[in-house]
Amino acid sequence: MYKKAPTLILGVLLMLIVAVAATAGGEGEAATGDSAVSDNFNATGLPILNEPVTFRVAMIDYWNTPDFNDKQMVRDWTEKTNVAFEWIHMSGQDAQTKVPLMYSTNDLPDAFIGIRQAVSDDYGAQGLNIALEEYVERYAPNITKALDEVTAARRLHTALDGHLYHIPSIGFLSRGGQVVYSSFVRTQWLEALGESVPEDLDGFVELLRAFRDGDPNGNGQADEIPFSVRWADGISGIRAWFHPFGTTSAFMGPMFIRDDVVQATTLQPGYRDAIKWLHSIWAEGLLDQEAFTYEIQAYRAKNQEGVIGVSSAWGGWNIVPEGSAAQAKEWWTPIPPLAGPDGSRDAEFNALAGIGNGLVITNAAEMPEALVRYVDLNFIPENAVQWSLGPLGHNLFQDDQGRIGYLPTPDSYNGYGQFRISETAVFMTNGVVPSWSATNFLPDERNQWKNGLVDLYLPHATMSGINAVKLSADEVAEAGVYLTDINSYIQSKEAEWVVNGKIDEEWDDYVKRLNNMGMERVLEIYQTGADRWAGK
Repeated sequence: MYKKAPTLILGVLLMLIVAVAATAGGEGEAATGDSAVSDNFNATGLPILNEPVTFRVAMIDYWNTPDFNDKQMVRDWTEKTNVAFEWIHMSGQDAQTKVPLMYSTNDLPDAFIGIRQAVSDDYGAQGLNIALEEYVERYAPNITKALDEVTAARRLHTALDGHLYHIPSIGFLSRGGQVVYSSFVRTQWLEALGESVPEDLDGFVELLRAFRDGDPNGNGQADEIPFSVRWADGISGIRAWFHPFGTTSAFMGPMFIRDDVVQATTLQPGYRDAIKWLHSIWAEGLLDQEAFTYEIQAYRAKNQEGVIGVSSAWGGWNIVPEGSAAQAKEWWTPIPPLAGPDGSRDAEFNALAGIGNGLVITNAAEMPEALVRYVDLNFIPENAVQWSLGPLGHNLFQDDQGRIGYLPTPDSYNGYGQFRISETAVFMTNGVVPSWSATNFLPDERNQWKNGLVDLYLPHATMSGINAVKLSADEVAEAGVYLTDINSYIQSKEAEWVVNGKIDEEWDDYVKRLNNMGMERVLEIYQTGADRWAGK
């Protein structure tokens, strides 16, 4: 479903975009379109369409980005390709209800950007999404090259019926996504009390007591919060403090994978001990009593006030006043994985780091080849970097060796995040492969700092989430029947036990109820998916 757009007045484009035109066949080349497709379509070269066409595209945007069509990247690509978009803008939460409704009522846009692969495969099997492998083979050499290098992306996004209904985003500008959380202790407090970074749980508790009782901020008041998290948050949450016990928090999910085996998070041998330990520091006033109720902005603000001794974040720059990596390194000392009761250390890693949700084209699209070609341009790494981080000359610079790096964030923006989304739609499907970024991208101080944090945790990491599985639509549906109630139950019990204790008294009934709720069957389903992924 598409409609004619008014002719656009071509503006002066970035030099890089001109260079892309040259590599794609030149500005003047309007290659003869395939006889099986519209005469308006060019199989190679630019523009993609001789006459402008507007496509309806629903994008799931997790950052509440302002209107996409106002962005320089969108405007430039519209002028260059003659492919324009009428955007349907959804938040991640909105998409949970709106996407199924659009499919069930057949009120479909031409494409979705950002829906989950399992969902796209399900609707593809029903004929509501188009199989894209032939379009990619014919019209998308850059996507093909990226999928050949990042083979996990091709494996993950190839459905069980053999079709490719989903073109994934591939992003390897840094290694930060391999470990998404980091734990920190306030450096100034360590120095004020002559303390050091703990190595194990006993040392950690002693440090927290010193923070509570020793007035490390030096104001003569007992206003210090020794330890704080935003409990349920995947990045700034409690997960790292379950790791010494060989598991993770119920709020990270009911399952994880270790050594290709799917395991129940809360039924691990160490989970009970983790809860009892957390209850003890909660009862002693060492753990922030607002940990279960923080909104993200309040959590960040409390950290920026300088009254928290131990905290968690992606890289630490979003929990310091200036929002810079330099200040994060000044304020915070990273805490490595702590030794647990048996002396072992553990951590979680993302088995599919760098591979994200991308483009799905529905059966409403009358020119899928144009959309595939549009996205293929975004898999030229120089273009992909600009989609992800912002355009050259605004967010990025290119040095005389062709390497791309960050420009400083102007004072007129409220931090880097706002600057990043100012002239691009960051969730646009695009691709940067590791071989390109290793020599052509100049990481900024944030990326260098975060890469160092990954190096701290990754050698100890044995647990990964349950994204590296291959499930059928029927398996997803069956597991989903159980998982809603299981998730609600294990999360509510975790919070209750940390605050009130009594896990030992209730444990046998808890295990029995979980099994009655279908936990064993869910583990079987996901183990089947993990075995498929591992090629077993």
